[in-house]
Amino acid sequence: LADRQPAAMTDFFTETAGQILDAPVASVCVLDGRETDIVHLAARGTDVETLRATALDRSRLPGSLLLAREPVRGEDFLGLPIRTGSQLHGWMCFGRPPGSPRFDEEDERIALSLAARFAVVYENAMLFDTVQRHAARLQVATGERERSRTRLIESEQRFRQIAENIKEVFWLTDPSKNEMLYISPAYEEIWGRRADSLYASPLGWLEAIHPDDQARVREAMATRQRNGTYDEEYRIVRPDGAIRWVSDKAFPVADADGSIYRIAGVAEDITVRREGQATLAASLREKEALLREVHH
Repeated sequence: LADRQPAAMTDFFTETAGQILDAPVASVCVLDGRETDIVHLAARGTDVETLRATALDRSRLPGSLLLAREPVRGEDFLGLPIRTGSQLHGWMCFGRPPGSPRFDEEDERIALSLAARFAVVYENAMLFDTVQRHAARLQVATGERERSRTRLIESEQRFRQIAENIKEVFWLTDPSKNEMLYISPAYEEIWGRRADSLYASPLGWLEAIHPDDQARVREAMATRQRNGTYDEEYRIVRPDGAIRWVSDKAFPVADADGSIYRIAGVAEDITVRREGQATLAASLREKEALLREVHH
C-alpha cells in the first residue's frame, strides 16, 4: 500500500487481498463521506460496471454489506463492511468458484484484518492527497518566488515523513478479554514490549497506559467495544520511559446466530501525527502569508 493515490491504492489492495485469500473474484467499494456515492470501485475477476449496478443497493449483495455489522460468509462468498469506529467507508467482498475450498473462520479473520488496515491507510491516503492538491495550488501561485517554492518543498517533505511512517497494531480477542487470539508484530515497536506476552496475559497492554488515562480506557473497553463505539486516544509509557500517543478502535464480530464471539481492533501510534499537526498548521499559515506577499 505504498502508493498514496487513493484510486491506485484501492486497485492494488483489491488485487493483493484477492491473492491473499485465494479468491479469484474480489472487489472493493469506497464511498464518499456522506455514504451515498461511490468514490472508488475496484474489481478482480469480475466486471466493474456490472458490479456498480448493485454496489449501493442495500436490499441485496453486495450493497447490503453497507448495513452489516459483521462479515457475511457463505461457502463461496465472503463480504464485510469497511469501517473505522462508527465511520462507514464502504465494503469488500471475495468469491471462489464452485468446488473450491469454502471460506472459513480463518479467512474471515484475515479479511477483518485486511479491512481494518485498508480503512486506516485509505484515510491517511485521502489526507495526504488533500494536502498534496492544496500544496500544488500553492506552488502554482508562488512559482515566481524561489524562497516560497523552497519552503513548499520542505513542507511536503515534512508531511511525507509523517504520513509514510505510520504503523498500526491489529488485534483480536474473545469478548471476555480472557484470550488474545491475534496481535500483530507492530505492538512491539509501539509498546516496546513483547507481543507474545499478550497471549499469556491478554490485558497486559493496559499496564502500559498512562495513569491519567487508565480509568477512562478501562471503562471504555468494558462498555464500548461490544457495541462498536470504542474509539479512544490515550498515552502509553514504554519500558524506556518514553510516552507515546495511541489511537485505538474496536468493533464486535458476531457469529451466524448473531452472538458476539470476537472483538477486533486496530491501534495506531499517533505521536508523530499529534506533533506533526502543529508543524503542518504552522507551515500552511506560512504558505498563506507568502501567497499574500506574492499578490501584493
